[in-house]
Amino acid sequence: MALVLSVPRSYDNQQVQDPLHAPYQGHFRPSCHDTRERAEIALTEDLYIDGTTIRSRAARRRIKWRSNAEKFGASAEADIQEGVNALLGQVENGDSTDDNNVGHVTYSKEEARRIADSIEQRAQEEGLKKVRGKITAIRNACDRKEAHDKTLEQCAGRCGVAPTDPDCGIMHAKEDGYEGRATPNYNVQIATQNQYVTNYGAYDSAEDKSIAMYFVDTYVEENGVRPSAVVEDAGYGCEEIYVGLEQRQIEAVVKYPNYDAESARRSVKPGQYDKFAFRLSADESTLICPAGHLMRVIRTEEAYTRSGFRSDSTVMTCDHCNGCPFRDKCILTKNKRGEIHRKLGNIREEQKAKARLDLTENQKKLKRRSLEPEPVFGQLKHNHGYTRFRHFGKARVTMDLGFVFMALNILKLHKNIEKSA
Repeated sequence: MALVLSVPRSYDNQQVQDPLHAPYQGHFRPSCHDTRERAEIALTEDLYIDGTTIRSRAARRRIKWRSNAEKFGASAEADIQEGVNALLGQVENGDSTDDNNVGHVTYSKEEARRIADSIEQRAQEEGLKKVRGKITAIRNACDRKEAHDKTLEQCAGRCGVAPTDPDCGIMHAKEDGYEGRATPNYNVQIATQNQYVTNYGAYDSAEDKSIAMYFVDTYVEENGVRPSAVVEDAGYGCEEIYVGLEQRQIEAVVKYPNYDAESARRSVKPGQYDKFAFRLSADESTLICPAGHLMRVIRTEEAYTRSGFRSDSTVMTCDHCNGCPFRDKCILTKNKRGEIHRKLGNIREEQKAKARLDLTENQKKLKRRSLEPEPVFGQLKHNHGYTRFRHFGKARVTMDLGFVFMALNILKLHKNIEKSA
């Protein structure tokens, strides 16, 4: 059976508002329920989550960067202040029609335009000369400042924005191959069971960690049940994910970044320096160095993730470096201040995660993860060539994904029915 991944063009001119109430929900949700009734999936069992980047329809070269908007916005602001002060200084006794402007340190865009309009009117009435150029320069600077402020508002803390699709994110894509530059993309997250897509979402952040818990909450909200476990790769492993899943009473079968390296590397001989041997103390308030000395805490630096989760960084040093056999190789001596920065909460959660991941049943889940969401992305992007969205805006992109993943689920169900026949 041939499958054509296309979206009905009748939706192109419709106003799609909230993605949770978009027309696609009337199609994708029932398809998941039908799959569940056929015993193909069980929403309360293990959930396999992964993400990929899909290119936005926005032009790749027309990106407005936040750094440029900040720099040129400041330049436009300086031109406004300089122009207003020069204009007021040129007019005899300042602007007599605007006494409330006396004593201003800075002028807003609205005030600058009002002053320019007032002096222009006065120039026409009194025949003032050589003010038209300054008035035009002030208005142009106000227009530039307004455009850069709009760009900063659209960026909303992101590094840049695509003018034709402000909802997408500027990020690197593995298969983009576009001179190594960041381009407009969406970070598409999916949850699968038996290679059926149960939930999905499109996000503007390239960091999986910052959106993972929101995606899990969306799964629970839409399906009304909690999965028994969440299985993810090392790109998700951090304190925020481990703590969040524990609070939601969901088992976290999630690798942390160094898990595979720690499992594969050789054991260190006694008396040999190991830079990975820094471990938590008994009270979990500091670290113990590879030589066995308790490190001293200098200060704790408050830090937050992009999603607002607090994950403090602890700055430590060691007072027993003199005469230490590892002094020449220790990472502390390579630091000018003799300090190291570590997130103790992250180390604590990684130790708990390692104990879970080393269990036999969880090792099987980790092996199965490569057979769950990744084949779905391969089917979507490689087999069907779906590597770029057809619409602008997150609402329409989410609608598009609803039809696409519904089609993939139907195709998977059809193949399973043929096999069992």
